[in-house]
Amino acid sequence: MFKSTLCLLISAAGQGAGYTASARHWNEAAMKRHAQMGFAEGWAMVVEQLAALAEA
Repeated sequence: MFKSTLCLLISAAGQGAGYTASARHWNEAAMKRHAQMGFAEGWAMVVEQLAALAEA
């Protein structure tokens, strides 16, 4: 188990929304484990699914 905090910033951007996600980890080892687990790829899928839902 590792400790991390996820920060999500969502703001109006023209006719849509801007989205920024960042993670803060307890230490570098935790950051590397999180990356190996597919953090970036997982959140990319979340964003794609949210976009598809919003456009439906």
